[in-house]
Amino acid sequence: MSSESSRGGLEDLLAPARELETLIVVLRDFDSPGGPESDPQSDLAEVLGEFIIADLVVVEKRLEKLEERSRKPNFDDDDRREQALLGEISGHLESEKPVSSFPLDDIQRKAISGFGFLSLKPYLAVINSGEGGGNAVEAELSSVAGTEVLSCKALNEFEILQLSPEDQAIFLEEYGIQSFSREPIISAAYQTAGRISFFTAGEKEVRAWTIRDGTVAVDAAGEIHTDIARGFIRAEVVSYEDYIENDGIKGAKEKGKFRLEGKTYAMADGDIVEFRFSV
Repeated sequence: MSSESSRGGLEDLLAPARELETLIVVLRDFDSPGGPESDPQSDLAEVLGEFIIADLVVVEKRLEKLEERSRKPNFDDDDRREQALLGEISGHLESEKPVSSFPLDDIQRKAISGFGFLSLKPYLAVINSGEGGGNAVEAELSSVAGTEVLSCKALNEFEILQLSPEDQAIFLEEYGIQSFSREPIISAAYQTAGRISFFTAGEKEVRAWTIRDGTVAVDAAGEIHTDIARGFIRAEVVSYEDYIENDGIKGAKEKGKFRLEGKTYAMADGDIVEFRFSV
């Protein structure tokens, strides 16, 4: 296989990841029959290198199209700016550096957002120790990776999840697993992506809504319906901790834990909210 076709195959394999906001890189820390010895740190470096190569392929393809377009009369200033920026990014990638380390202002970041550069995306690493204990140390790998590192025993956990709740507790203890890893991994993925959730709780339905961290109340209301944002009056808010501690909304209201917040209130992760509005 030629290097060009190899690169094309890599791009096809990684293309779906370009649509994601954050990535989870799973690293093997167990022996595989007939395979090389596990080395999570080396594997992580290889994966991040593949991201750089895949991004370089995308940039080169776009620069080729811009070069062709530059010979036509409809080649405008926006095209020239894009060509110049991508030319600089291409050199950066060729130096085996990720797009995340390339200095970008807000306008430039928005201009390249459509490419879904893999080496620009935030990521977290998960060490899968298989059935065994594994030898990788999370703290050591985290210092090298520059991101959060979690661990799991994927095969053990998968098998335990097929059991009844009573049997699950027995086997979790036997394998030395304090709790399933899926919850902390999901939580870490949300944090890495800069996302939080708030809840609306009615008599018939409780629903979670995902928003960006730092979203204010009126914009959060708009995630539910634009009419709520347009006619926003106030948000009645109780924290998740107060909700649990006081046995729900009724108890939280009786204890005075509900707060009245305005449009500019920055939503907190786990907030339970009732929006008041008029249209």
